[in-house]
Amino acid sequence: ISIAIGNNNLDIIPMENWYGESELIIIFSDDEFIDSVLINISVESVNDPLIQLSQFPPVNLLEDMNYGIDLGLYYTDVDSDLIYTFQSSDNIIITVDGNVATITPTANWFGEDIVATSISDGEYTILDTFSVIVVAVNDAPTDIELTSPLSETYLENLNFILSWNQIFDVDNDELTNTLYIEYESNSLSFNIEESSIAFNVVELQLPYDIPITWYVSASDGSLITISQQFTFIVPSSIKY
Repeated sequence: ISIAIGNNNLDIIPMENWYGESELIIIFSDDEFIDSVLINISVESVNDPLIQLSQFPPVNLLEDMNYGIDLGLYYTDVDSDLIYTFQSSDNIIITVDGNVATITPTANWFGEDIVATSISDGEYTILDTFSVIVVAVNDAPTDIELTSPLSETYLENLNFILSWNQIFDVDNDELTNTLYIEYESNSLSFNIEESSIAFNVVELQLPYDIPITWYVSASDGSLITISQQFTFIVPSSIKY
C-alpha cells in the first residue's frame, strides 16, 4: 500500500489488484513530543472484469487438419479463471483443454463457417465471433477390400470371378480402376468399372499349381489407393 497526506487528510492507496491484510504505523510529532498509532488495514477482494486483448482472428486450415488457438493471447483476467464456450456446428467441433482451444472440422468437409463464442469469469461476459475457413485438399480413393475368392483359395472351376468392395472418391473425382493378375514374371492388367469381373483360366492362359497374385488399384489422377494382395491357385485337377 501507499499513502498520501494533504490538508489533514490521509489517503490509503492499495496497489492495483492487491488485497489482503496489512498494518500502517502513523507517527505524530510536534518537535517536542512524539506519539504513534497502529492501524490495521484489510483490503477485500472484488472481481475485476476480464480484459479483451484482441478479437479472435479468422482461422484458415486445410481439410482434415486440426488448429489450436492460444486463448491467453486474446483474453485475460487478473483474478479469475475464464470460461470459454464455443458454439460448434455440424461442420466444426471445438474443444477446450486448459488455455488451448482445438478446432476440428468434420471429416472431408471444406468451406467457411462462423463460430460464436462467449468468454466469462462467472460475472462478466464478452461475446465474440470469428470465421473458420477450411481449404479443400485432394483425398485419395477409399480403401479397397478384396472380397472373393479369399486369399490362398484353390479354384474349383475353370470359370471364376474376382470381386472387391465398391470404390468411392469423397471428392467425386473420376477414377481409373485397374485389376492386376501376376504370376512368375507375367503381369496382366484390366481396366475395370464394376466391382467384379469374370474370367476363364484357359482364356487367360493361367498356369496350374502355382500361386497367382491379384490386387486392385484406383487413381483419381494424382493419388492412388492399392488394395492388399490375394493369391489363388489353379489346381491341375480341374483341367479336364
